[in-house]
Amino acid sequence: MADTEGIMQLGIEAARAGDKEEARNLFRLLTRETPDDAQAWLWLAGVAEDREEKRAALEQVLRLEPSNDLARQGLDALGGPASKAPAPIDTTPDFGFDDTFALDTANDVPPPPPPPPP
Repeated sequence: MADTEGIMQLGIEAARAGDKEEARNLFRLLTRETPDDAQAWLWLAGVAEDREEKRAALEQVLRLEPSNDLARQGLDALGGPASKAPAPIDTTPDFGFDDTFALDTANDVPPPPPPPPP
């Protein structure tokens, strides 16, 4: 096994120096070597190449540490599971009359619309 503390330190230094590619490579290596290291996943999320990698890393942090506020805030910012979803849109057709009867389940046929007004 590689020196995980050394890899972590090098990754943090690369991230702080703005070398995201090097930091990413180091944190990817670290998460392969120690997949249960929530801090490595959190750092990887911070330098992720794209939204999908960031989301996957943050979700992994929450699997390991369900109460990790930084990961939860990151997922919220990405529109993750902790965010409130918009209310569903009602797509039921409105035939202009009170449809209190259920569909004919044998045929799944809705009632016919009323005739047009004269």
